[in-house]
Amino acid sequence: MKILVVANTYPNRIKPNYGSFVYNLLQEVAKENSVTVISPYKFYNFLSFGNKQYGDESCKVIRPVQLSFGNKKVLGFDFNKASGFFYSLAVKLALYKIKDKPDVIYCHFLLNSIPILNYANKFNIPVVVASGESSYQGWGK
Repeated sequence: MKILVVANTYPNRIKPNYGSFVYNLLQEVAKENSVTVISPYKFYNFLSFGNKQYGDESCKVIRPVQLSFGNKKVLGFDFNKASGFFYSLAVKLALYKIKDKPDVIYCHFLLNSIPILNYANKFNIPVVVASGESSYQGWGK
């Protein structure tokens, strides 16, 4: 089975403990399946450290670079919305790098499902979202 995973919490050498659960889960899943992970990388981290992988990797990892401005509001401008826009853009651009369409898309947390919904609908791909720790307060926005 070809599984596409979208997870902003996938570890790298800068933050090896960030998403280690997701990493371990996917390494096990990749033993029996073809797994591709899209995990955007913040631009300032890329400039400082480059695109460094974490550990032995059984998955294909795509790390598009995204601009992030934090989540503050300054003079009425919501930087969180700008960051969200660039996150979505990075994920959507990464989708073009995937040659074979996945059989299923797994999103680790609700935030990661938003950029891929149109793609999933267009190609009739089922989406599974792990949202146990997600908040639904901003879903209507």
